[in-house]
Amino acid sequence: MTRIEVGLHETNLLTRFPCSVCGGTTDKEMVLAEFVDDDGDRHQVCVRCLQAPDEIASRLIAQAEAREAWAAWIRGLASQTWVLPTYDQYVKANRDVELRVFGPEPPELRLVAS
Repeated sequence: MTRIEVGLHETNLLTRFPCSVCGGTTDKEMVLAEFVDDDGDRHQVCVRCLQAPDEIASRLIAQAEAREAWAAWIRGLASQTWVLPTYDQYVKANRDVELRVFGPEPPELRLVAS
């Protein structure tokens, strides 16, 4: 059986990271619990999982099952016919909302096409 060493690592990036054990997220903390996989990728472990070490295996299995269900759903989406707006329609809709919300740009801020 392989041993996975979870260490504590200081960070200067206060953001939430996905927990590789339960699928939740870490809190915005200055120190994160992390382990490194065989490919050198770093994985975080949330505080809730640290507080329940006896539940690590069951949480990993639950997350694997949830991901398998998600993968089946995605495969189902891949077999459907998709009807999408064009990229130009998307850009125009965004511009229309910007104009409605913020109003027109002052002339001095307009970009000149070259």
